[in-house]
Amino acid sequence: MSPIHRTAAVAIAVVFLLVSATGAMAGDGPSFRATFAGTAATDGLATSTFVGSGQASHLGSIRTMGQAVASGPAASCAGGIANINDETLQAPDGSTLTIRSDDDACPTGPYQFHGTGTWTVVAGTGRFAHTTGSGFLAGGVDFAAGTFSVTLQGVLD
Repeated sequence: MSPIHRTAAVAIAVVFLLVSATGAMAGDGPSFRATFAGTAATDGLATSTFVGSGQASHLGSIRTMGQAVASGPAASCAGGIANINDETLQAPDGSTLTIRSDDDACPTGPYQFHGTGTWTVVAGTGRFAHTTGSGFLAGGVDFAAGTFSVTLQGVLD
């Protein structure tokens, strides 16, 4: 098998595993997807903050606020940073869904990172008061430009 075909086969296998695990991870609840982007800032030490907006299934247009705290070196890449991120998504009616993600941020350039990991619902208010769920995330941040973007996929119960 050529290196290109081997790389394609590995990529397809990873996507298959992620999609399979998403369904098994949180039960048989409705699928959930959110995309949001906005401003990012870091204190240069261990804490980063994120404020943005976007769209989420079951919420509609959302506003987001989050904070990531570095938890050590990333296991998945050299020079990366493992982090725990609490992110609150607010629906137009004021209901909120708060998730906690555990992910690795891998360097892609000066002050730029691409992160992947898993998320779990840790709290909710209003129509999401008793919601549970989990899934996977992918995103990027450019601290030099002060921007970020994230996509969440998973299941809500």
